[in-house]
Amino acid sequence: MHKNKKGFTVAEVIVAAAIFMAFSGALFSLYRMGSRMFVSGSWKFTRQKEAERFFEILKERVEQASNMVKIDPSSTPQIETNASRFMTKKGVVIDLAENTKASGSNIQLAEFAVCKPCQILSSSNRKTGIIVLHSLTVVPDSDSGLYKLNLFVKRIDDNSLTDCFSMGAADGLNMTQANFLGDPVSFGLQPVPGIFTLRDVCSVTLNYSEGAEESGASGNLQAIKPILYEVRVKMRNPKHAQTVLEMGYKFKIDGSVKVEEVGAR
Repeated sequence: MHKNKKGFTVAEVIVAAAIFMAFSGALFSLYRMGSRMFVSGSWKFTRQKEAERFFEILKERVEQASNMVKIDPSSTPQIETNASRFMTKKGVVIDLAENTKASGSNIQLAEFAVCKPCQILSSSNRKTGIIVLHSLTVVPDSDSGLYKLNLFVKRIDDNSLTDCFSMGAADGLNMTQANFLGDPVSFGLQPVPGIFTLRDVCSVTLNYSEGAEESGASGNLQAIKPILYEVRVKMRNPKHAQTVLEMGYKFKIDGSVKVEEVGAR
């Protein structure tokens, strides 16, 4: 006697295959979604940490922007000062549309000098000061199609002060520069020349305003008003244009340093 053997009908196979394909498609969609979220989150985390490091350095340098000072007890007057300037653009400096790429040449956004005083104790015992120029510049990045925000750092005697140092922050710093060719490391600064970079930038906005009065530590010095300087940046994931990160920072500029908007000199 032969037993009946039961198998799957064509209809059952088609239904099973459809269910399997739908299940596989759902799994793949979840995988792609999770992968995009991971990549997006990873990019945001990396750029946020880079921005924090970049702006920590920028804050340190901006808040050290200063005038050129020479201290010589044997001369009259004993303290001689030449004024430096903090040159900057203002408002929305760049704003790259989603479907456009960064192009053109470098765009200088700000320029300022960090000066440390020269103390001449005697003809044979001189403490040499420093003048270090800083340039905040956006540079087209051909790899990502966006911009890089660079902080260029060079000593004033550098012969390669090209288009990234053209705003005139060092105008007026005309004391004998031989007194200001010391080692930046001895003043707690990194060796020069140097460059600090923030990548994937698509928008930069600069603004400044007068802050509240601050008196001297003794209360007897003339009250001064520092300048509050603000830099806002927007970064965009070059592979996922919908993923953006916006960050803003405010710094305090010494009120003795003259802040000038480029184009309004």
